[in-house]
Amino acid sequence: MTEPLTIRLNAGKLYAVDTPDAFSARENFDIELQNMGESVHVHLRFDEKLSQGARLPEVNHYVKADDNRRVGVRVSPHQYPIEGELTVASGYGSKTDCVTVTIAAPESNVDETTEAGENKEASDTEDNTILTRGWKWIRSQNNIGTEIGGIAAVGGLSVIALFIAVSIAIIIPNSVTVLLVGTVFGVVVAVALGLLLDI
Repeated sequence: MTEPLTIRLNAGKLYAVDTPDAFSARENFDIELQNMGESVHVHLRFDEKLSQGARLPEVNHYVKADDNRRVGVRVSPHQYPIEGELTVASGYGSKTDCVTVTIAAPESNVDETTEAGENKEASDTEDNTILTRGWKWIRSQNNIGTEIGGIAAVGGLSVIALFIAVSIAIIIPNSVTVLLVGTVFGVVVAVALGLLLDI
């Protein structure tokens, strides 16, 4: 159970208001008004932000001399933390003080959000690993096949070019023929190498 938000009244001085610097709750809680002196009228007010997550049944309260009074605060359903200020005024506004109040998100929501985030991160990591490995494997297979095919193409074209060159040299044995054969052979090899490098 949440401890009450304790506010001391008339502590050492008439209409004095003493509040803590901050208060935090996750569910319904009480504001405990502790009167240390004479009877006093107290006004409680939530600012706009705090009013979105908490509600006071009444804002004006009368606390008898040397007496305590508890005011129940209802916390509305919420998904995210809500922070705002509670203003306490006594003696019809003679003295005021403020306290920062934080309404934390429900524990179940925090746990579910954390667990969902961890599961998603693990799933993304696993998917990325599988996809990355699969893609690398496919590329390696394609590269191997491409290199083998390119080498085979160069070899085949070179053999054909050599066969044609030898045939022409046998039929027409002269220097012009040798020059022509060499040129044809060089062009064929250059084209084959170009195809291999473009793959």
